[in-house]
Amino acid sequence: MNTLTELLKESPALSSAGEKLHKGDTVSIYGCSESSKAGIIATLKEGFRSALIIVPNDIRARALQKEYAMFDRKVCVYPAKDLMFYQADIRGNELTIERMKCLRRIMEGKPVTVITTMDSLM
Repeated sequence: MNTLTELLKESPALSSAGEKLHKGDTVSIYGCSESSKAGIIATLKEGFRSALIIVPNDIRARALQKEYAMFDRKVCVYPAKDLMFYQADIRGNELTIERMKCLRRIMEGKPVTVITTMDSLM
């Protein structure tokens, strides 16, 4: 995978975004294809122990987790709370367990990439 990230580093847009991240600025990237997002995130995350990725919904969070796990095994999804009670009953405490796994990695100070939604942050 290093070959892919090395090729992406040569992009002027990504190198300037990487410089901004290392200065402590926030970066938003628009217009890339769904299939290239995981590689771009992996390229930008180099040099950082942890990262927070915010996506529009849980479906996209799960899809990105599957793709990004190829680059970084230390990835977890912090799911939003189920607002529909019937869905909460079907899943049981699965969402709570996922949240606790993410929080445990963060609290222990382990390297982690958390993928979540804006609803989860609220």
